[in-house]
Amino acid sequence: MRLRFQERPWDLIVVLIYTILASIVLLAFGKGVIWAILLVLFVPGYVVVAALFPGHGLSSHLRELAEQGEELLEAARSLGRDPKPYRNVLAQAREAAARGRVSKAIGVLEEGNQRLRADLLDLAGDEPGAWSEVLRPPSREEKVTRTVDWPERITLSFGLAIAITSLLGLLLNLTPSGIRLDSITVAILLFTVFVGLVAIARRIQLPVEDRLSATIAFTLPSRDAPAVDKILTLGLAASIVFAGGMVAYVAITPRPTEQFTQFFLLDRLGGVDRDLYPFNLNVSEPGTVIMVIVNNESLQVHYTIRVDLVGVEIVFNPTTGDNETVERNRTVMDRFTATVDDRGSWRLSYAFTIDAPGTWIVNFLLFRDGNYPQPYRSVELRVRVPRPP
Repeated sequence: MRLRFQERPWDLIVVLIYTILASIVLLAFGKGVIWAILLVLFVPGYVVVAALFPGHGLSSHLRELAEQGEELLEAARSLGRDPKPYRNVLAQAREAAARGRVSKAIGVLEEGNQRLRADLLDLAGDEPGAWSEVLRPPSREEKVTRTVDWPERITLSFGLAIAITSLLGLLLNLTPSGIRLDSITVAILLFTVFVGLVAIARRIQLPVEDRLSATIAFTLPSRDAPAVDKILTLGLAASIVFAGGMVAYVAITPRPTEQFTQFFLLDRLGGVDRDLYPFNLNVSEPGTVIMVIVNNESLQVHYTIRVDLVGVEIVFNPTTGDNETVERNRTVMDRFTATVDDRGSWRLSYAFTIDAPGTWIVNFLLFRDGNYPQPYRSVELRVRVPRPP
């Protein structure tokens, strides 16, 4: 079985469809590492290369030969040579090119130019004068048509894709949207679609023979093939199937992420200014903090917050030679419940008072899904209440 594209730019059509679908997946779910890597590292560069080099280079080579032919005609008139036979050659080349037979037109022009150049060299002798450059036979390097083959296209695609993505990132960094997943995805999508349409338009303007083409052949070993060839063919097919399955598995299976909950206290203004935390209070003076929960558990979680007031005493430990904090009493002050969605947050401004002097710890205990008595997270606020004068 053979797959071939030439009359229609199926490769660019597939690239544009892939870009649109991959962008939709990234924007809708915010996930898709495999799709994102391919979208960034190959696709933008491929459409740029396709727009710059839409064909095999036959049309440009045909134009070069036609320009050489016009110069040779001018030299023939100057040297007194009848240009009519060569005009017939140009007419044959134009007719072949008009029918899309670019290779035949190139062959006709190459043969005609060579024959006319040889005749003019014989006519001019050893001193062609002003026409020496025109009558000089082209070197081997000049005869080679400069084209971009598939290995070069693929290599350029990877290199240009990285450069283009970096440039788009720099430009996005200057905009209010910044460099985020959705902004860079939309930028790559718009760039790829626009350049891809330009590449398609440039390719279909070329004669069919000059358009970029490729043939992918799938053949099975015949019955008469050696056993080694059959085994290698089956092994290759199995490897392709296995590799495709692994890529699909990695792309579809969600990657495990670290699951955790953030539980912390902010000052009364919602910041982390140490001077605004109620570390020192008078008797019955209210102190205010803001409790914050951030859920990164990959699912909705029901939390319970218990606020304990713990009376502590600083005592000297003769064994260690250090002062230690010893708990003397504990009282439950308040309880709160909160249901937080995944990637969501919850906050509550909480005011408390302490009615007795001493050293106290306001202990904020977070429980997950009613899992008592072990707290899931814990935050302490040490408060000193002096005796009234």
